[in-house]
Amino acid sequence: RPLPPARYDYSRRAAATTGSLRKWSPRRLQADQSTRQRESIVSRIQDLIGSDYHAAGVVQTFPITVIGDGLAPYPSLDGEMLGIDEDLANDTENAQRRVFARWSPAADTSGRRFGEVQFLWERCLVQFGESLTLVQMKRTPGRRYRLRLRVIHPSRMKTPSDKKQSNIIDGVEVNDNGQPIAVWIKRTDDGVTLTDNSKNFHRIDIMRGHRYQVLHDFYCDDPEQFRGRSMLEPLVKGFKDLSDFLDAELVSSVVTAAFSIFIEMPHPTNPFDVAQNLSNFSDTETSNGTTKTTRYQRLDPGAIMYGNTGEKPHAITANRPGATFEPFVHELKKAFSHGVGVPYPVLFHDVDGISHAGFRSAMLEAWRVFSYRRNHIGRGNSQKTYNMLMEEAWLMGDFYIPGGPTFFYENQDAICACEWYGAPKGDIEPYKAIKADLLAHEGNVKTQERIILETGSGNPKAVIRQIEKEKKDAIARGIAPAQTQTKKDSELAG
Repeated sequence: RPLPPARYDYSRRAAATTGSLRKWSPRRLQADQSTRQRESIVSRIQDLIGSDYHAAGVVQTFPITVIGDGLAPYPSLDGEMLGIDEDLANDTENAQRRVFARWSPAADTSGRRFGEVQFLWERCLVQFGESLTLVQMKRTPGRRYRLRLRVIHPSRMKTPSDKKQSNIIDGVEVNDNGQPIAVWIKRTDDGVTLTDNSKNFHRIDIMRGHRYQVLHDFYCDDPEQFRGRSMLEPLVKGFKDLSDFLDAELVSSVVTAAFSIFIEMPHPTNPFDVAQNLSNFSDTETSNGTTKTTRYQRLDPGAIMYGNTGEKPHAITANRPGATFEPFVHELKKAFSHGVGVPYPVLFHDVDGISHAGFRSAMLEAWRVFSYRRNHIGRGNSQKTYNMLMEEAWLMGDFYIPGGPTFFYENQDAICACEWYGAPKGDIEPYKAIKADLLAHEGNVKTQERIILETGSGNPKAVIRQIEKEKKDAIARGIAPAQTQTKKDSELAG
C-alpha cells in the first residue's frame, strides 16, 4: 500500500494579521482599475520629469549612457554554418554595413537618425515603461530603401470603450494562446475631443506574414503581462515628497534672507521727517478713528522698519536648513538609486567623498545595468529592424546569398546576425585598461576585433585597414612602426 503524501506547512510572519501587519491587505485590481492606475502613474511621472530636477536627471541618465549617439551593428555571419566560403561571407558583411550606413541617417518618418530612434526607445522605456513604434514602407525621394519607423506615444494604445468584454487587454489584442496579434491606437484629436469608441481607433496587426508592423517593447516582470511599467513607479511618491520638501526649505531660506530689521523708537516722531523732508519713509493708515504711522527705510532685499512704542518684533532664526538636512536628502537619493539599480554616485553624478576604489566599483555595478539595457535594445527592436532592412536590401540585389529565397528565409537570422555596440563604458584608469587588453591579445585570449569594439574605436575592419595603411605609409617614408608599451615592458623585464 503506497504511503500518501503529507504537508508540513508552518505559519509565516508575512501573512500575519496582527501588529504592524494588521491593516495590510493588498487589493487585486480589475482590468479597468489597472488601466486607470497605469495611466495615472504615467501622468504623474510626466509631470515629475517636467518639474522636478532629480526625476529629470534620472530619466536622462539612462538613454545618454545606454544609447548615447546610437548603437551600431557589426555583422558577424557564420559562413561555415551557412555553407559559404569566407570571402563571400566577408563581402556580404561589407555590403550589409553599406546598406545600414545608407539607411540609418533617415530611419524615421520625420527624418531622425536611427540612433535618435533608439534614444527615444530607451527614454520611453524609462519614462513610460514601454515603447511603441509603427513600421512603414514608404517611398521617399532621394532614399533607396523604403523601410521607415515611426515612434508614437504609448498612451495612444488603449481598449475602446465598446470592446471592454473582448480579448483586448489594455489596448493589446491577444489570441487564445495569449499571443499579442494586434494593437488598438486612438486617432489624433485634431482639436476635437474624440470618444473612446472603436470607430475612433486604428486596429493594426502586429505582424503581416513574417514582417513586423508594430514594435511594442517593454521589460516583462509578470508571466501574463501585455503592457510595460515604468521603473520610476516605486519612486513617484518619494520624488514628489522630496521636491515639496526642497521647495519648502528653499522658500524658507529666501524668507530668512530677506528678513526685515525692526527698531522700536521711544518717541512717536520720525527722526527722518525731522532731519530732512523724506516723507516717503512714512506710511499713515487710519482705521476706526485711530491713526497709525509706520516708519521704514527699505533696503534690497530686506528693510529696516522703525516701529511705534510698545511694538516689539519676534525675530526669525536663520538656522535653516538644519544640520540633518544634507544627510537626510542623501539617504533619500540613495533609496532612489536602489530603486533603479544604479549606484548613487553614478545615478546622481555625485563623487563628493567617494574614494577611487569606491567609484570604480560603482561604475562597474552601474555598467552591468546599462549593458543589460543596451543588449535589450540591440537584440530586440534594433535587430528586428535590421532584419527587415537586410531583407529589403537582398530583394533589391544589394548583396548576394546563394540558395535562393528558400535558403534566405530559412536562414535569415544567421544571415542577419550581428552585434550591437555603442559608446564604451569608460575607465578611470584608461592606461591600465588598455594595457590589460594588449596583454590579453598577446596571450590569445582576446581578439583585436573585440578590443576595438569594446573601446568604441569604430568598425574593427575599417580600423584594421587604416592601421595597415598607416604602417605601409610609415615604412614608405622610412618611419619605424611604433612599439607597444607591453613589448617595451617585456623587453625591460627580460
